Amino acid sequence: MTENEKHPWDRLPHEHINAYEAFCFYRDLGPKRSYQEVAKRFNKSYDWVKKKAAKFDWKKRTEAYIEHLNNIQIELEKEEIKKMAEKHIRLSQMYQQALLKPVIAFIKRLSKEMDPLGENADFGNLTIDKLYDKVVLGAQVLPKIIDIERKSRGEPINIEKSDVNSTEQIRVILPIVPKFNTLSNYENNDS
Repeated sequence: MTENEKHPWDRLPHEHINAYEAFCFYRDLGPKRSYQEVAKRFNKSYDWVKKKAAKFDWKKRTEAYIEHLNNIQIELEKEEIKKMAEKHIRLSQMYQQALLKPVIAFIKRLSKEMDPLGENADFGNLTIDKLYDKVVLGAQVLPKIIDIERKSRGEPINIEKSDVNSTEQIRVILPIVPKFNTLSNYENNDS
């Protein structure tokens, strides 16, 4: 509908202002709307209200108005759902990045004897076993965080291996690594 076109709930040609005000009152009364309430409010007879309602098709115009309001509400809700999904995606990505930090630090510590440049400042002071615990915790939480992002994007959360003869799920399991108190213990066990 263009701007110049009138809506069914707008004032109709030849609809007196009093009749239109009565219609608007009726329309806005909500689920308990009745001709009696309109007659009482405007100090008119029930018959006057009934005639105006029939002549200017109050019920059909009210239904169109309610449908219009419902459509507006649906669009607002869609926009809110979209915003919520975008927020969940951002949060999921932030959590994924945060959970990967100890994993990256763990890998760096295993690949280097020490971190003399202090590249892993956030986790550099942790013992290898505490860092490992954080990696394990991250590995446990990461799938849930990824699920949040996938759900927010409207993607399935259960991804299964496609095989004609199998419905076996693909799982990634973090291997059990012996705990070490310090890197020097690791070096001693390596000899």
